[in-house]
Amino acid sequence: MCFKNKSDTNIDSEFDKKNFDIKKYKIPLIIFGIVIILAIIIFLINFGAFNKVVNEEVNYFLSLDGKQIITVYQGSEYVEPGYLGRDSLGNNLTDEVVVSSNVDTSVVGYYEVVYKLYDKKLIRYVAVVNKPAGVPSIYLIGNSTMYLYVNSEYVEPGYIAIDSKDATLTDKVVVSNNVDTSKAGTYFVTYSVTNSSGVTVQSKREIIIVNRIINNPIDDSGDNSGDDPIDNPVSFKVKSSISEVVNNSVTISIEITGKGYSHTILPNNTKTTTTKMSYKVYKDGTYKFIIYDIKGNAEIKSIKINKFSSLKPVITSINKNGPIVTVKASSANGITGYLFSTSSTTPTGNEKNWVDSTSNVLEVAKYVGKYYVFVRDGKNRFSDYKEIEITMDEIYKKSPKSRVKDYYLTAPIEQFLSSRGDSVDNLNNFIATSVLSAGLFTREGVVTSAVAVLNYLYLKHGVQIPYFSNINCSGTRYYKEFGANPKWGVAMDEGKCGYPYVGFDCASFVGWTIHNGGFRGENTIESYRVRGATVTKKCNSYDGNNCIGMKSKNEMYEAYKKLKYGDAVASGKHVVLVLNQYDDNRDGKADGIYIFESHGGAGIKKFSWAFLYNSKYYILADMTKMYSNVNAYSCKVNVTIPDAWIKFKSQFNNCTL
Repeated sequence: MCFKNKSDTNIDSEFDKKNFDIKKYKIPLIIFGIVIILAIIIFLINFGAFNKVVNEEVNYFLSLDGKQIITVYQGSEYVEPGYLGRDSLGNNLTDEVVVSSNVDTSVVGYYEVVYKLYDKKLIRYVAVVNKPAGVPSIYLIGNSTMYLYVNSEYVEPGYIAIDSKDATLTDKVVVSNNVDTSKAGTYFVTYSVTNSSGVTVQSKREIIIVNRIINNPIDDSGDNSGDDPIDNPVSFKVKSSISEVVNNSVTISIEITGKGYSHTILPNNTKTTTTKMSYKVYKDGTYKFIIYDIKGNAEIKSIKINKFSSLKPVITSINKNGPIVTVKASSANGITGYLFSTSSTTPTGNEKNWVDSTSNVLEVAKYVGKYYVFVRDGKNRFSDYKEIEITMDEIYKKSPKSRVKDYYLTAPIEQFLSSRGDSVDNLNNFIATSVLSAGLFTREGVVTSAVAVLNYLYLKHGVQIPYFSNINCSGTRYYKEFGANPKWGVAMDEGKCGYPYVGFDCASFVGWTIHNGGFRGENTIESYRVRGATVTKKCNSYDGNNCIGMKSKNEMYEAYKKLKYGDAVASGKHVVLVLNQYDDNRDGKADGIYIFESHGGAGIKKFSWAFLYNSKYYILADMTKMYSNVNAYSCKVNVTIPDAWIKFKSQFNNCTL
């Protein structure tokens, strides 16, 4: 480096020349330095705090009101208990929670209600169970969810309450609500009723109050895309379309274009922010979409569906487990009944063996035969039939076997069923509906009552009704009420009675079966003969040891071959119910009969012709004339008629005591 002269490089000399006095500026410099340091410190502190706010993670919280597992009766309404969404900053985010559900209270089963708030997810489980008899029901007239504008009037649409024992309970319903139409929000009207047994049920109607947009309602036809969403938030256009019925459902499509749209509350009360939505419905009605703008105002778009009214009900499935048949159906107009017909001809609706039911599922026991199953809806329309066939081989393989002691009922029947989530009411209803579907006051109904009670307990719970000498231990042959004897399975003094648990003896089983088919069950073959049965005896008389005047083998074999289901066969100490004939060698000729009996336990057995003939003093009872005798119908004397049979109540009185 080259310099022009020395003075150009002498900085110290330059300071000297300016006579710079450091002492003069010492204090001001110190003060200035302190100010700079403080400013830096303040900046760092504020920057750090800012970063802390910016970088702090926001957490989301989701909680459920009520129980996580909710049980509702089939056919009743599932009422959402509520939920809460919030974040770690204290903001209420409940409106941001997305709720989805597959709950169908018309079908027994387990369902899920899923709640999502961003990355948080909770599940509520809903169990739909069979409603036991004696539980009242409240049916709401109109929609269970209603939408009203602020300052409008809430008018109660009405309700109906019924009970199987008390009939109508509508006048006993207590109604309470917290509806305030002056404020937007969600409110509830609660309906409560208690029957004579002290059983209380509730139902709720949801009332949603929304603000009304007066200056700029939703435009369904024009183009508002040029509007300013800030000054006039509702500047969008709503287009809707309705599909035809596909897979028993109709799709409502809604598209929103333009500005200012926020979100939509769907008819199932779930929220969506999408501008294109497809919503499936399964029955006629008016479906309301609440569409919100960015300022929180709302308008209701109502879409009316009337495409289902002309549709027939549909049988969705039909299955069998031995003689137990399960039918599932659906209808937009509600299910009102089921028919097992022996003809494929469309029914008239006047058939006696219609099973009246509003359930989408029917379970019954069926005797041997090919059946054409129909379903009826609320508009008296009939489904196309579905075929099902029950064979004698299926019944024999699945039914409990008599003369076996391995699976007795060893606890009182109500206690036993309750421990398994079942009830005597369910058993009794199953017996009654099974008999009704076969034909009350028919030999088919008689045999079906035995098939129903034995296979319900055996196939569902693995037990059979034990043998028990009714005449020796209880003084009566059979239980003269309909349905299950509450004493079945009760422990007894084995030393006194010879049998440890209450059940059937042979005569009481046959009597109970005939009684539950709609006829007077009795103790002896002679009592059935008095009411019309034709009796054939192998012997003209019997002195206790010897058969006097015994018919030939050929005579008796010919008599055996005339036995039909519902007939009876007896000896001096035993009686059985004929179920069907069998042909083991498949030569087209019967070899013997299937029978139901109580012997070592109630169940099924095979008797050959040879066994019958070689047995002592067997008596054959052709029950045809008794089954056609109205005076042989079960008398209503201290007898409770099952609900399924109420329409036949008068016929139960047509008998002579």
